[in-house]
Order: sequence, then C-alpha cells, then structure tokens
Amino acid sequence: MSAIRPKVVCVLWYAERMLLIRATDPHDGRSFLLPPGGGVEFGEMIDDAIRRELFEELGIPIENPRRLGMLENVFQFNGRPEHELVFIYDAPCPFPHLYEAEDVEITESNGEKLNARWYTIADVAKSGLPVFPTGLLELLI
Repeated sequence: MSAIRPKVVCVLWYAERMLLIRATDPHDGRSFLLPPGGGVEFGEMIDDAIRRELFEELGIPIENPRRLGMLENVFQFNGRPEHELVFIYDAPCPFPHLYEAEDVEITESNGEKLNARWYTIADVAKSGLPVFPTGLLELLI
C-alpha cells in the first residue's frame, strides 16, 4: 500500500508568465505541466521545504514565498496509483538568468534533468496539456 505524500510546489512568476515543467509519464507517454517543487521531508516545515526544493532544483534562494493553499491530488503515474497533499506557493522571480532563458533546466533530487519554460495562462490553454496538481490553474486565477 502506498502512503499519502506531502509535497510543495512554487509557481514562479515573471511578467504574467509562470515557470512550468513539461514532464512525461514513462508508462503511457502522456505529457503534462507542473510547477517546480517536491516532497516534504519528515520533520521539515513546509515553508522550509519550498525554499529547499527551489534551491535544489533551480539553485536560487526564494524569499517570502506566498502560500496560496493546498490541493489533494490522486492520480496514476508510471502505472502506479499516487496520492499527494500539495501545498501551493507562488513567488516573483527576480533572477534574469532564469526569466531571460527560453528553457530552464530543473535538476531533480535523483539527478534527472527536466525542462521548464515560461507560460502565460493563454499559452497553457493553447498547449492542451493538463496541469497538475489538478485545480492549480483555478487557484491562480
């Protein structure tokens, strides 16, 4: 039996664009978008976890991330059921090396490299890709 996983994500903003990772489920090849973030470690406060995750994945310190809420996400990934409680944050991105780049490399804790890009809400709609966690876009609007 799988456990419910606490997770934090942060929508980084620059000029009405948000940084989203395009990922693919290796089981079925389905692509989707999600903000950077990751798991909360045992004993770690979620406000600390979001700062740690963004530093690990992007190499940037995030000051004053704003907690927007929490979404529950139940889904299938890599052929397995998953269940997450996702704490959503947002923050402005004051780092030109990130917002001036067309592609931003995200480094996962397992060393995997993922590609992120800057999207407007309209860009996301045009892409036709789902955004996870479910309900994220509604929380942002």
